[in-house]
Amino acid sequence: MKDPIKKEISIIQKSITLESPVLRYYIKKHKLSGLDTVILAVLIDLTSQRKTDIRTHYSVIASHAGVSDMEAYQSINSLHRYRIIDTKPAGNFIHISFKEIDESIEEIDLARQNAKKIKKLESEVSYGNL
Repeated sequence: MKDPIKKEISIIQKSITLESPVLRYYIKKHKLSGLDTVILAVLIDLTSQRKTDIRTHYSVIASHAGVSDMEAYQSINSLHRYRIIDTKPAGNFIHISFKEIDESIEEIDLARQNAKKIKKLESEVSYGNL
């Protein structure tokens, strides 16, 4: 077992490295713990930003997150209870897929609005309208 301080630092580094608007949305909405945040970040990364389902072992997820197999198992069950992911046993594997997000994510909506404004400004500048 790793030193607890090193383990916490590892969790913080991984959550910062894998941070995304969708991850921040889930953290804020469900008030996720540090461990659940890291496991969710790993799952988002392994599923190509929630686009594909995966079939894997708990140990694979645990090794990517730097936690024990039991911690990965408990965290995945927690994420399932929050209705963030769907899980199904598949023999010695676990099949994981993400549920759709029904509500809009403010950060992503703002980014889209800003991108539209930037495109409009770029076209005006290229035509010499400014």
